[in-house]
Amino acid sequence: MKYFSILTLLFAFGLLGCTEAASGSSEGEFPSSRITIHCPNAQGGASDTVCRTIQNALRENEGWDLSVTNGGGATELPTLSVKPADGYHLIYVPCELAILPYVPGAVAANLSHEKFDLLCLVNSVYSAVTVRADSPWKSLQELVDAGKTKTLQIGVSAQNGIWELAGKELARATGASFNYINHGSASDAVAALQGTAGIDAITVSASEVKTGVESGELRILAVMKPERESVFPDVPTVKEAIGQDVSVCAWGGFAVPKGTPEDVRKTLVEALKKAHGSETFQNMAEKQGILATFLGEAEFLEFVKTECEKHKRLLSR
Repeated sequence: MKYFSILTLLFAFGLLGCTEAASGSSEGEFPSSRITIHCPNAQGGASDTVCRTIQNALRENEGWDLSVTNGGGATELPTLSVKPADGYHLIYVPCELAILPYVPGAVAANLSHEKFDLLCLVNSVYSAVTVRADSPWKSLQELVDAGKTKTLQIGVSAQNGIWELAGKELARATGASFNYINHGSASDAVAALQGTAGIDAITVSASEVKTGVESGELRILAVMKPERESVFPDVPTVKEAIGQDVSVCAWGGFAVPKGTPEDVRKTLVEALKKAHGSETFQNMAEKQGILATFLGEAEFLEFVKTECEKHKRLLSR
């Protein structure tokens, strides 16, 4: 069974405009000063990579002055939503935008996509079940069997985040027992697995473990994806490995605070679409195993609404 059906997902970007009402227009040329790209997640993960690559592509294409700031997770999105609606605060919105509002007692339970003007979706990444290279488990079936005899420690990037939900869906599908350890970011979860933190496996994306796999420190047992990863063609899908159809995908995009002027949004979307199609971004996506697809304002909004309904239904069961 698929817990996370993947429509057309992907990570994405959003910048926004100048100072007036949402349907109004800005005054003067935009941008006339530095734009800050707010990545709510820590440095080193897929979200950060997307943000910094878009930053570079926008600099190359538009000559804009941009900076990137990092935070401690998607729970910071409510704070970012009240930044000035002037186009100078481009906010990366991860898939937790459609998850956290439906998690009982979540810190960001007051979060809503309606607090943002969504700009565009640009990519997605799928979960990969990864262990240390010296792990006793050489296949996903062996890991699952071990999880039926004892509780395994699974490293994730955030409590109630997409990668914890990936572990929970695998446990639901197989009957294995997992305990989830929140490390604050995907990169820290990877470091914990590589270190001495007592982590048995992690469920972050394949792109986030790619360096460790290539160095020989880590091994991917399976990917939670309908088809194999192009960057790891020898790694089976979960369905191939254990016969269970489990697919879990994280997506990301960009937005600006609600009320950003329409002409500023248009400038940002056009620039983001060009940046997304650039050699700089496409080469990064291919190298990292990130699926790159672009959805504009209207399509992205409908996509997010669909994701919200899906997670509302699944998290209430």
